[in-house]
Amino acid sequence: MSILQPIRLTRADQIPPLGTGKDAGPEDKLWRELMLASSGFALPAAQAWPQYCARQVYDKPSSRNWPTVAAAAWYYADPGRAIDGRTPAQWWLDWSGWQLGGKSGPHLVRKSAEAADWWARWNADAAHRDAAPAALQIFGSDEVLSSTYDGMTIGAAIAALLAARKHGDADTEVALSAALAVWVAVTALAATAPSTEIKVYNLAGPSFPKVPDNMNVPAVLGIGARSTPNHAAADPRALLLADLIEWPDARHPWPAREPFNYWFLHFSALCNGDYGLAPELTADARAAVAADDPAALDRLAASLEGTRWAGFEIRRWPGLAAGIMAEARNFNTAWVPASVARPNGLIELWFPWPKAKPGNLSSGKASIDGTGSIQVVSGFGTLPGLQLPAEPPLRHWIFDPDGFRPAGEPTPGIPKAPETPKDPGRTDQDPPKKPIDVPPVAAPTLEERVKTLEDEVRALRAAVAALQAQR
Repeated sequence: MSILQPIRLTRADQIPPLGTGKDAGPEDKLWRELMLASSGFALPAAQAWPQYCARQVYDKPSSRNWPTVAAAAWYYADPGRAIDGRTPAQWWLDWSGWQLGGKSGPHLVRKSAEAADWWARWNADAAHRDAAPAALQIFGSDEVLSSTYDGMTIGAAIAALLAARKHGDADTEVALSAALAVWVAVTALAATAPSTEIKVYNLAGPSFPKVPDNMNVPAVLGIGARSTPNHAAADPRALLLADLIEWPDARHPWPAREPFNYWFLHFSALCNGDYGLAPELTADARAAVAADDPAALDRLAASLEGTRWAGFEIRRWPGLAAGIMAEARNFNTAWVPASVARPNGLIELWFPWPKAKPGNLSSGKASIDGTGSIQVVSGFGTLPGLQLPAEPPLRHWIFDPDGFRPAGEPTPGIPKAPETPKDPGRTDQDPPKKPIDVPPVAAPTLEERVKTLEDEVRALRAAVAALQAQR
């Protein structure tokens, strides 16, 4: 049973009006168009989705979640229309195939024979594989494990899965299930049984966001590109994982109060528990999350063979999981560099930024030092460390552009994915409650570049002073 019951639309005006000012961005327009189109309502005359469905959108630094929501709306609104020579069905086939990389995913689909057939035919066409934008040659792109945007990206993939079933596109259906299978596997490796308390290490000192009453969803490590601790109490990744793996007695009080803010759970609910995943996958995910089952963890890890990633690591001990994302992967907004989760206890997140768009993201670093202590620093300051257990972890996995592997094993023999372009992004005001992406900005002027360098020098001096004060 889904955490949120489906939203039944009988009139287009049931959807809340678009926001004004900062809120009236592409994100608002796109999810609204997806809701309208999937419910059979006409879209506004000026539609947002077509401009984000061209392949070239992925060739420059931008938001990776807008194209997926746009392509899902496209699949419902105009399934026969081709953009850049692709129908929406082919767009989703390619999106899935590019991210899957080698041979991951299809064998974890309930319709494994159909998935294997699609996979073989898709890989046999070099035009598909060779056309991959650099940003999609790594799973999750450079927004991997985003506690802000996985709701949009994975929610859009689930919406597209439903559209594929509606249109009888069997290939697209199993391709999307294969991509969802990989997302379930990696998210389960990063999740433990529910935590009862949240602690955030901030520049101004620790904070303790309230855990909602009557909440029962897995605790997903807070690490992720373009993430914020503000979502720890209602993490879209945890909500979706609970639905996809049929977490026992999954519940959260907030989606029913604000269903349109959790529109991705609407599409999840419409699947009625059927995402095309193999029962063995969901059983292993539940066992890994609930009980640190080593055999289940190993089977989930094995299913990721052949995938590439933006760069992070996960370590698990009995009763403890730790994650590190050492550097910025997307420069639009800040990220959570480190997180620790303890079942039935505390989930901790490190956030060395004064706001979501602070600039100077390249100064952020996270690591586990030689003593086994988590270290997080940025140009804005140094956060308190945390000593991890002295004994070796039960499991330790590396995710990077060279592939996926257990720590200590050689890198897989697959070609390295090219680096995605980096963009310093904007450094203006804090985003509103529902974060809004911003498009790439024009190249800075000489005066702006000088000011940026001066700001970075001042930030570095402050960091040095803070380190000296700790001696």
